[in-house]
Amino acid sequence: MHYLGLFILVLDVYLAIHAYNTGRERWIFFILLVPLAGALVYLFVAWIPDTERWLENYSRRQQWNRSSLANRDWGENRAAPRGKELVDPTQKLKMLKGMLDDELINEADYEEKKADILSKM
Repeated sequence: MHYLGLFILVLDVYLAIHAYNTGRERWIFFILLVPLAGALVYLFVAWIPDTERWLENYSRRQQWNRSSLANRDWGENRAAPRGKELVDPTQKLKMLKGMLDDELINEADYEEKKADILSKM
């Protein structure tokens, strides 16, 4: 039975630290004064939605990192055969369009980068 008490204590401390780090200090008192119930309420009201948002943002960052290849000028900054680019311009345009569709860039940036890519073709 003492393992359950230790688990509840560790869970309460972890969630209290999470509440402090995310600027939700008022939750700390609720978590610590109502040990298991406070932790469970905080878990479902704050921690799980934060985790879902973090995962969504992580996914967007991964897409941004992959699509940022479209913004690089491979010809000048990398050793590539003369006159050839490492990334095909049509591939760059597709990545750029994907960024616009995912709302990672706005319409004006899209048109500017598209014109830049087309001028290098």
